[in-house]
Amino acid sequence: MATRFVVFGLALALSVGAMADPTFQVLSGGTLTATVADAIAPPGLFLGLDLRGSSNAAVFDPVLIGAGNVSNIFPFSFPSTTLFAQNFAATQFVSLTEESFSLVGTELLVNELGTPLTAVTDPGLQAFQGQLLFDFTYQTTVVDTPDNVVASYFLLSNITAVPEPSGLPMVLAGGFLMICYLSARRWLTRRGTGQVASSPCVFES
Repeated sequence: MATRFVVFGLALALSVGAMADPTFQVLSGGTLTATVADAIAPPGLFLGLDLRGSSNAAVFDPVLIGAGNVSNIFPFSFPSTTLFAQNFAATQFVSLTEESFSLVGTELLVNELGTPLTAVTDPGLQAFQGQLLFDFTYQTTVVDTPDNVVASYFLLSNITAVPEPSGLPMVLAGGFLMICYLSARRWLTRRGTGQVASSPCVFES
């Protein structure tokens, strides 16, 4: 009996734990803006992506566990995509590096990689480590003819944690264990024994 619960519990932990990721809620009033700059002439010549401003985000897992501030706090010259996440005490920091971005309709999706710059013990700030997807919503476009620039502005609207690649193997492992448990239980039931097979997942050809 105990063995069955251990196997089932391990399988459930692997399956559910692998899929559990923190969720974010970007708080209103933020100013973190993404600017996509293109040249007026020649048309479509991409000049750069720039991330500026500051926004706060609450973190849930599944209840509220904390919050963090995301900002570009240094006056780098255009374009700049370096962001930093910090706790509200400004004692712990995570660097956010832009890896790629894409335009999907009116949304600008920016892939960021969070790397700790200090020891990170704040639960809310820990959620900013690893792969994240920043979703910016279109606001307006400004044409600057003297500087030969057309700039489209997007405001941060959402942050999503991207599951680690190891998550799928964990889910598969959990599912495999559950199948083994159910197969062994059926095998024992058919033979009218009350003992647990030592190797329930050995299949005969």
